[in-house]
Amino acid sequence: MKLTLGQRRILVLFGCGLVLWFLISQVNHYLAPARLYVWVGGLYVTFAATRLASQEGLYASFLTGLLLDAVAPVAFGLHAFLFGIAHIVLVRLRHRFAGDVTIVAATVALLTNLALFVVFTVTQLGAMGESAAVGLRLLMDL
Repeated sequence: MKLTLGQRRILVLFGCGLVLWFLISQVNHYLAPARLYVWVGGLYVTFAATRLASQEGLYASFLTGLLLDAVAPVAFGLHAFLFGIAHIVLVRLRHRFAGDVTIVAATVALLTNLALFVVFTVTQLGAMGESAAVGLRLLMDL
């Protein structure tokens, strides 16, 4: 079976997401005694949205979201859905910024990370006991 160039790009980006997930998991493991946590959801989406074709990037972001859904205690498909939405928004806006410039790409990744973190916080507040206290704590951690 011969893969097309687009399929190879999707697999490579998914593999990079897998490696990034592993590294961030290790960082979080070592930060756990200090009650710190690192979340880099924006990194999974930004490169695919700014550099790849629209459909290829969407597939890569969605697959990476499914990977994160498999290990997260949230409803299955939430990461994939929100990564897909973030990808679509970034693809619609990518003509407004220079994605090849490193500082611009880093800023877009940080803003995407911020937006995804806030959306995840809002979606998960109902499942937590004291929503106001937990929400305030999460926003202060941000």
